[in-house]
Amino acid sequence: MTSRYPAAECLDTICSSTHRRQAEVRELAAQVDALVVVGGKNSANTRRLAEIAEGLGTRALHVETAAELPLAALAALARVGVTAGASTPAWIIEEVVDALSAPAPCGPARTAPGSSPAPRAPARSPRRPRPG
Repeated sequence: MTSRYPAAECLDTICSSTHRRQAEVRELAAQVDALVVVGGKNSANTRRLAEIAEGLGTRALHVETAAELPLAALAALARVGVTAGASTPAWIIEEVVDALSAPAPCGPARTAPGSSPAPRAPARSPRRPRPG
């Protein structure tokens, strides 16, 4: 751009909601064994959320729908977080959360005598108000 417009000034910025969402992923990734990132495979923002989690050493699974979840593998984990790209419809996010919150298909998790089962409910990024 500067070659065509020498007086142009280019700034590397991201909008405040994207910055906030990335900060939430950094916080959430530190609290979970894996982070499910819901959103389009072609979404740069959604891919970046998964990259941030992976960069912090947290397994990230980028899915577009609940049907893509590796539920058997995730059932073995104590805490699974969920976040989503900015343009991901709320109903898709809810389907993913519902799938993760459902009882394990092979019955209840086994625990050692005297211990309690690991929490099954997924951790979530802080809720934002829904439009409308």
